Amino acid sequence: MRKASILVGAMALGSMLLFGTAPRFEPPRVVVPTHEITQVRRLEFDKLLAEQTRFEDLAHAGYYTIIEGYTDSCGACRALEKQLPQLLSAREDVLLRRVRFNEHGGRQFQAGNAASLRAQMEAYADELASYRSFNVETGEDGPRIGTCGTPHVEIYGPDGRLLVGDSCDDERVHKAGLGFLRRWLVAPTPS
Repeated sequence: MRKASILVGAMALGSMLLFGTAPRFEPPRVVVPTHEITQVRRLEFDKLLAEQTRFEDLAHAGYYTIIEGYTDSCGACRALEKQLPQLLSAREDVLLRRVRFNEHGGRQFQAGNAASLRAQMEAYADELASYRSFNVETGEDGPRIGTCGTPHVEIYGPDGRLLVGDSCDDERVHKAGLGFLRRWLVAPTPS
């Protein structure tokens, strides 16, 4: 019996070390907005890119700002969108900025010669590098642009700083923002 207890304890400890434990989720504290603002806005990523507007530029002082990047064909995005009205009606200190990504790829380049095409691609990669929703790597063959997938979620605090957000690199996609938002949607609303 003692060996079984030790084995169970060792397995539990190993599991905690290997997988970690999820801390208890605390939804963001309620803040009192200082001014009224449109709670939900829909934006086009191509327009934000052309205007050099980064996602953090969409955050508003005094509000929690949820940035949700989506595509029209994303089923998970549509499911998430159905859950958000409940949070928004319960929390007047939360704003939603839905950013629609073009499903048919990014910028179209004007082919001239190889050097011109590469220069255009490098300039485009530099523009995308300022967004957490893209993974931009530059190599000998030119830039490689990857995406973190949709939905892409970034959440900014009332001070305008990033609280949590999705990101990606060459190895994997990190959906910390989406995970946080899903926990927030089911958490009791603080008073």
